[in-house]
Amino acid sequence: MNKPQSTVDAVVERLTDLAPPGWIRLVLNWEVTPDEDDDLMAGMAIFAVVRDGTELRRSEIDYDWTLGQCIDCLYWLMAEVNDRRWTTMHLEVDVDGDRRVGFEYDRPAPLGSIDHRFDDYIEKHRAELDALAEAVQVGESGGAASMSPSPGTPQPAGLDEQQELIQTIVQRFAAIAPDGWARLAGNWEAYRDDDDRLTLNYITVAIVNGGHEWLYGQVGYDHVLYDAVIELNERMAGGDEQRRWTVFDLEVDADPPEFRVDFGYGTPKRVNGIDDHESIGRFRDYLQTWIDAHGPTP
Repeated sequence: MNKPQSTVDAVVERLTDLAPPGWIRLVLNWEVTPDEDDDLMAGMAIFAVVRDGTELRRSEIDYDWTLGQCIDCLYWLMAEVNDRRWTTMHLEVDVDGDRRVGFEYDRPAPLGSIDHRFDDYIEKHRAELDALAEAVQVGESGGAASMSPSPGTPQPAGLDEQQELIQTIVQRFAAIAPDGWARLAGNWEAYRDDDDRLTLNYITVAIVNGGHEWLYGQVGYDHVLYDAVIELNERMAGGDEQRRWTVFDLEVDADPPEFRVDFGYGTPKRVNGIDDHESIGRFRDYLQTWIDAHGPTP
């Protein structure tokens, strides 16, 4: 038995047990910081998006001891299997059975700061939540077939496979980076071209220790890296366009060696001509942001 995966299943099962009536999506964000005795201190956001007539609203889910025990068990199992400890777990469960789980290994935000980070969650994910609510409503009215996958339908990558695919991307990114890199950042937008081929619009950059100053520049196209990101997108989708991410964000640090990932499911911006801070601006300012945080010289 795959113990980490089965423990994720236990987390999902307990979370759905706690869900309020009418939920269409459950969101759990769990951040941990070990204290001096290696006991885990947790900051968390747990809530449901609920369909209330024609409206969507957020419904908080109270802390549950059994849920906490399941997550603690997952934390230590993954630490044993992967020989590293995650600091943030983000889980989303949809009423149609879809679920997404991701882990970060960077230092978490200060405990308590998580409280308001998801205040605008519904607005940020409005399009996909409306589509999910509509699908549920059609299903309830008898106008749609069962949402259960039919035999032979490709299934999305499980937790362990996702981690392996991401590790492959991180390793390849590091392999093609310039010598002396301190931070790698990549942002990939996935879309269908005019011939319905899955295509990536990407930005890949590096902060480099230049001895007397920090240097910043693009990391050139690499077909192995490109193909690895395509594979991640395909395997996480599992043949279902509703599961397919449209934005993949990755940061990799050299010292200490760690990485952070984030997936978006809304309309990609750069490929639709939207030039804002999130899509392009932050990369224009990336070097200055780095210098502000780490000083002008290495």
